[in-house]
Amino acid sequence: MAIVRIVNADFYMSPPISNLDVTYSEFRGSSVKQVPVIRIFGSTNTGDKTCLHIHGAFPYIYVPYDDSDKEDVIMYQMASGLDKAINISFGQASSNAQHIYKIVLVSGRLVATYVWISCKRTSVSKNFLL
Repeated sequence: MAIVRIVNADFYMSPPISNLDVTYSEFRGSSVKQVPVIRIFGSTNTGDKTCLHIHGAFPYIYVPYDDSDKEDVIMYQMASGLDKAINISFGQASSNAQHIYKIVLVSGRLVATYVWISCKRTSVSKNFLL
């Protein structure tokens, strides 16, 4: 197993490489034109300098969702809305560029945790989606 001490990490967008990256989005029904590649600069435990290119890691977020009968419609509307907002933020409001690879409906349980602050004896509840 290789061990790398991370000095710096960034990412870049690149055309997908066949047999390494996804090239088609079934959610969008179209080919993928750009994929994120994480780049890690560092050194190994033996002191050799290294640069790792990590493919197949897509950024993600969780968005709270109340159960609705129109799940498919809402997912596509959300993807379209996010694409439009990203294009506007890039100063390309008329662009049709797609930035969302897919949206997946997941379910989980809310877990409440309580932290006691000793001087006030106050209960703080935090909810997490697992």
